[in-house]
Amino acid sequence: MAILQTSDFTGKHRISQEQNTVTVLQGYINKYQPIYLAKLLGATLSDALLADIGAGTDPTDPLFVAIFDPFQFDGDCGDLWISQGVVDYLKGLIYWHFMTDKRIQANPVSGTSTANTENSSNSKTPEPQVYDRWNESITTMRAIQWYIEKNESDYPDYNGQRLLFNSAI
Repeated sequence: MAILQTSDFTGKHRISQEQNTVTVLQGYINKYQPIYLAKLLGATLSDALLADIGAGTDPTDPLFVAIFDPFQFDGDCGDLWISQGVVDYLKGLIYWHFMTDKRIQANPVSGTSTANTENSSNSKTPEPQVYDRWNESITTMRAIQWYIEKNESDYPDYNGQRLLFNSAI
């Protein structure tokens, strides 16, 4: 079950929707969505979320709705926990992989090469907004995990992992 579709990559996560790009992007979704759901929730809980979603695009179980949709909560010591939701979390991480990987292309004759066009060339490092999308996803991840940890009796199968913030430097 896929939470994301290639057509979800609009706005700040905009990726061209031409035929070749959509095919490659779908491969990224297929590869990274299950990995990052498991890192967010743990294998058992991410499988339960996908089972709850079933053929739809949103969960129905109130425990999953609580973490799937965007939210904000005041935490301890003046902390503010803001989640943009699971969809935005996944889009940011997959966007990061897609945009950083597309700079390097496989060539059957010469091996790997940096992408280049007739009137422009890619920068040596991805634009800062690519890293911003990753870091926004990590902020959302930490908010979701904070919520689960605060309500641990509701999520006994939680076994998420922490990802780190990223920098182009």
